[in-house]
Amino acid sequence: MSICGSQLTDSYMQPVVVDVSQGNRTLSEASLPATVFLKFTQGCGAGVDVTVEPAGSAVLVRQAASGDRRIAAAQVQVVKTPTTLRITRPDGTVSTVAVRSGA
Repeated sequence: MSICGSQLTDSYMQPVVVDVSQGNRTLSEASLPATVFLKFTQGCGAGVDVTVEPAGSAVLVRQAASGDRRIAAAQVQVVKTPTTLRITRPDGTVSTVAVRSGA
């Protein structure tokens, strides 16, 4: 799967990509570690900065860069919940993606 010219996975199966470009989201993962594919922006012109809280609870395994060399999308490996990804947009606004344990 390719986003903004970057390959986020080599799998022949198309993963589900969660669009988190429009505000806060909460995701539930049944088992850990869990791999999620997140699209942070509507296009490839301007990206975001992503901070993982608490540190080490998730890893951005692969990233798709935007035109401004920030993050447009990512393959994220969640290893511990709860995890929060804090997304800072170019205009300074901040949104979050919360990953929780759940069925």
